[in-house]
Amino acid sequence: MSIINRLRLSAHLDEAALVSLWTDATLAAKAAVHPHLERCPSCRNRFAELGSWLATIRADAVSEADEHFSAERLSAQSAQIFRRLEAAERPARVIAFPTFTQPLTSRSSSASRWVAAGAESIPEAYKLQLAEGGRLVMPVGPFSHQEMVRLTRRGDDFVRDELGSFGFVPLVSSEE
Repeated sequence: MSIINRLRLSAHLDEAALVSLWTDATLAAKAAVHPHLERCPSCRNRFAELGSWLATIRADAVSEADEHFSAERLSAQSAQIFRRLEAAERPARVIAFPTFTQPLTSRSSSASRWVAAGAESIPEAYKLQLAEGGRLVMPVGPFSHQEMVRLTRRGDDFVRDELGSFGFVPLVSSEE
């Protein structure tokens, strides 16, 4: 084994390496794996402290966001937006709210919806929002291979058109 490889294996992990390991593990929802991390109690402790610190920051941010953006406030804002869209004289183009659990539009609207986040499948709540002739455009499929899909409501049926391959950020939803 060369001296450079020995130095790489014996040197402690720096903060950038620990953050990178934590990010990769968090995104993959798996435990962090690194030969040095397995052998070095000091780096393991630093990694655990980093994870704890980041979890605390996340919890504080979620708490503050929940405090400032209560469910009632968000519901009132989205209702106001939809009232304005319904009153508009032309079809609206909307980036859909990702956590609807019930349809918020009236069945008289044929507004189009464009979702700027990908999901494995189209949430049922999104389908329920479409009026007759309404369209929803959204990337659908696993993160590694998504198809841009246009869904058009025709009565109780939905016509699905695949528009090509894309890659988008994952959809965060109460249904997943």
